[in-house]
Amino acid sequence: MDAYSGDNTDWIGILNAFESARQSPLAKDSAGLVLGAGGTARAAVYALRQLGLKTIYLCNRSRKNLEMITAAFPDVVAITSIEEASQIQSLAVAVSTVPADGELHSNLAEIAKTAFERRSSDETILVEMAYKPKLTPMMQIAQASRVDDRGRSLNLLYIKALSNSSSGQASLYLLRLLVRLSSGSR
Repeated sequence: MDAYSGDNTDWIGILNAFESARQSPLAKDSAGLVLGAGGTARAAVYALRQLGLKTIYLCNRSRKNLEMITAAFPDVVAITSIEEASQIQSLAVAVSTVPADGELHSNLAEIAKTAFERRSSDETILVEMAYKPKLTPMMQIAQASRVDDRGRSLNLLYIKALSNSSSGQASLYLLRLLVRLSSGSR
C-alpha cells in the first residue's frame, strides 16, 4: 500500500501575504492576533510563530475551540474580553480566520476593534483568510481603525497555488479558483 502524505499551505500564504505587505522590519516586541479558532487558526498561529513575534493572541466566539487551540499552543494568550484586548501591546499583524458569509459575532467584532486600536504603527497588517465577499466585515473594522488590509485572501490563493509546486493539479485548481473569484463569478 502506498503511503499518503499531506501538507498545509495556509501558513505559507499567511506568512508571505504579511511579508509582501510589510514595508519595514518587525520590532522585537511585536505581537500578533489570530481572530477565530477553527481549522485555519492553527496554520495562522504557526505562521505568526515563524515571524518570531514576541506574543501571539487568540480570540474566538466559542470558548471550547479557543481552549483547544491554546492547549495545543500553550504560549498563545487567549483573549476573551474587550478588557483583555485593551492590554495588547505592539500589534503588528492580525489574521482573520473567521467565516465572512454571515454576521460577525458582536463580541469578536468589539475585541477586534479594540485590538486594532492597539496597533504598533501604521504598518499593522490584517491578513484576511475569507475569500468572499471582497470586503469582509473584519476588513471593514480594520479599515475603520486604519489597519492595513493588503493581506487579502485573493493574494493568499495565488501564493498558495505557487507554493504547491508538488501538485500541479492542485495549483491549476487554485489558479482557476483565483481567476473566478477575482472576476466575481462562482
